[in-house]
Amino acid sequence: RWRWAGLAAASALLLSSCSAMKLAYNRLDWVVSWEVGKYLDLEGPSKPLFDEGFASLWQWHRSTQITAYARELREIGEAQGAPTREQIAGYWQRASAHGERLFLEALPPSARVLQALDDEQVRGLLEKMSEDRREEAEEDLERSPEKTREQYARNSSRTLRRWLGSLSDAQRALVRDWAGTRRDDPALWQRYGEQWAAAFERTLASRASPGFEARLRDVFRDPQLPDSAAIRDLNGYNREHYID
Repeated sequence: RWRWAGLAAASALLLSSCSAMKLAYNRLDWVVSWEVGKYLDLEGPSKPLFDEGFASLWQWHRSTQITAYARELREIGEAQGAPTREQIAGYWQRASAHGERLFLEALPPSARVLQALDDEQVRGLLEKMSEDRREEAEEDLERSPEKTREQYARNSSRTLRRWLGSLSDAQRALVRDWAGTRRDDPALWQRYGEQWAAAFERTLASRASPGFEARLRDVFRDPQLPDSAAIRDLNGYNREHYID
């Protein structure tokens, strides 16, 4: 769920104004430190490892990935005629491939930082994650399916207006139809969140043992949890529906 959210946020950033993107990107060290600081008190050996790892990752991204994004965006912008569904699915796959490359590049320095955490830092991280899950569960209880669909429709319409200008009645109807037929299962996500958190906690408990980086990769990419198949089905349906 979080990786899809990250991909969507990155896509939105790329499609927003160039000045806003440049401002955020050139201050990414501060932004990331602030976000990580919500979950971890980086002190002791973990702090220099984080700073060094992020600086290296940022330099890699700036020197190799920005040009790739620009090349693909120019290619999309120069395409003639309305894109086919196959083309749009291809764009999605290419964006996902960018996210996968970033994940694999970020994995080794992330593993080194996590290995350097002491038990108190790990407890703080897990407690903050648990707090987030509780807040999310409370929000889900307060929000009816109808309100959720309305929120999806409002957010999508707002984004489309920013990119395209005013929407026609037919376009607004398409957005409402998309929001109304999108699948959501808060109870499933809550169960899966608990399962994933337990797997992550077990992985962190083994951070001093050989093979930690590989175990960390697996818990993010293919955790093999009781509800993993149901989550893949749900995400797959919504992905195809989004492309449609």
